[in-house]
Amino acid sequence: MRTLALVMGAVLVGSWPSGEEAGAEEECMEVRPLGVVAHTLTSEEAKLRGTIVERGALVSEVAPRTPASRGGLRRGDVIIRIENQPVADPCALADAIEALPRGFAADVEFVRGGITRQTAVVVPASPDAKPAASRASGRH
Repeated sequence: MRTLALVMGAVLVGSWPSGEEAGAEEECMEVRPLGVVAHTLTSEEAKLRGTIVERGALVSEVAPRTPASRGGLRRGDVIIRIENQPVADPCALADAIEALPRGFAADVEFVRGGITRQTAVVVPASPDAKPAASRASGRH
C-alpha cells in the first residue's frame, strides 16, 4: 500500500486507499483556507446518495470555527461551484479558493439532500495562519 502527501501552499494533497476495490485509491484534499477535507464525488457515491450531480468536491470533514463551518457547510455536502466557476473535484475547489482575494465573501453552490443550495464563505486574510498552539510547537 502506498501513501502520498504533497504540500503546496495552503493545500495538503494525499492519496489513501478508498476501500471500494482492491488497489483502488481516491484523492483526498484538505483545503485549509476553507477548513474542509474533501474528495472527488464518484458516480457510485452519487448514486448511493441519490444526489442530482455526478461531479463535485464531496465534503468529508468540516473543521469547527472555520470559514466553511461559519458558512454552514456540512459533512456530505457536494460543492459544485465557487463564484459561478464549476468545481469538479477538490483540486478545482482549492484552485478556485486560492484565486480569490483574501477577505472576499465567495458564493458557494452545493448540493445537500438532493437540493442545490447557496451560501457565502469568507476567504481568510491569511490562508497559512495556524492556531497559536500549533505555531508555538511547530517553530523551526
